[in-house]
Amino acid sequence: MNIIKHTFEFQMEPSAVMLGKFDGIHLGHQGLLKRMQEENLPLKRGMITFDFPASEAGRNSALLFTEKEREFLAERWNIDWIVRLPFTDELRRMSPETFFYGILLKKCCGKAVYVGSDYRFGYQRVGDVTMLAKLCKENNVHLSVVDEICYKNDKISSSRLRELLRSGKVDEAGEQSSLYSTVLQEIPALFP
Repeated sequence: MNIIKHTFEFQMEPSAVMLGKFDGIHLGHQGLLKRMQEENLPLKRGMITFDFPASEAGRNSALLFTEKEREFLAERWNIDWIVRLPFTDELRRMSPETFFYGILLKKCCGKAVYVGSDYRFGYQRVGDVTMLAKLCKENNVHLSVVDEICYKNDKISSSRLRELLRSGKVDEAGEQSSLYSTVLQEIPALFP
C-alpha cells in the first residue's frame, strides 16, 4: 500500500476514492468501503484523509485510531493508497471547486468517489453532496453516496464513539465500530 503524507506533491493512477477523516473507522466508514467493494470498479482504491496539526486535532478530541491502526485496516481492506493531506492554511482556505479539480481529479486521478450523505468539503465546509454530485456529473466521475447508519436511533459518527467511550460504554462503542484498537495494542509485533 502506498502512503502519501505531509505533501501535496503526488500523482496517483486512475482511482476510486473514499473521502473523509477516517479517524474512527466506524460502521459508516465501513459502509463506504463495502459499497466500493460491491461496485468493484476496475480502478485502484484510495482514501483521502487529513493530517491535522496538534492544535486543530485537539479541538475535535483524540483520534480513535492511530495512524498505524488506520493503515493496518486499510491494507486489510485492500486499499491501494492513502493520501493524508496536511491541513495547512492553503487547504483550509481551498474552495470546493479547487479541491475537486486540483486534488481529487488532478492529483488523485479520481474516476469514482465514495462519500457519506453528510460529507462537506472546501472552505468553511460550503461544498456538500449536492455540489459534489454536480461536479462529478460535469466531469464524468462516478459518485456513490452512502446513507448515514444509525444505531439505537443515533447517527454513528466518530464524535458519538468518543462520547460513548468517555462515558464508559465500551461495548456499545464496539458494536458501532471495528474497535481493532484494543486488539492491536495486544499485538505490537505487527508494528515494528
